[in-house]
Parts: sequence; C-alpha cells; structure tokens
Amino acid sequence: MLVSTGADGKEFWRGGLLFDGGWREVKRAEVGEVVWKAICAEPMLQRKAVE
Repeated sequence: MLVSTGADGKEFWRGGLLFDGGWREVKRAEVGEVVWKAICAEPMLQRKAVE
C-alpha cells in the first residue's frame, strides 16, 4: 500500500519507518504483521492501494 502523512509534510515515524508527506510504498511482507497493523491503525497516516 502507499502511505503518506498528508499535505502538511510533517515527519512522522511509525514502526521504524519515516513518513514525510510524500507517498511511500509499504509492503506487508517486508515490514511484518506488527508494523503493518500499527501503520494501518495510525490515524495520522493516509493510505491507498498500489495501482
């Protein structure tokens, strides 16, 4: 999935990954279930499917 902190561009760390306003691809198999669930549950992050 693609993950971003949104237009404000604030830096935000979740599960050891930095999100800084741009869209970043996050792969479930690479980050593991615990980090995946934390990213999915984080209200400060926007998510969308990779096309």
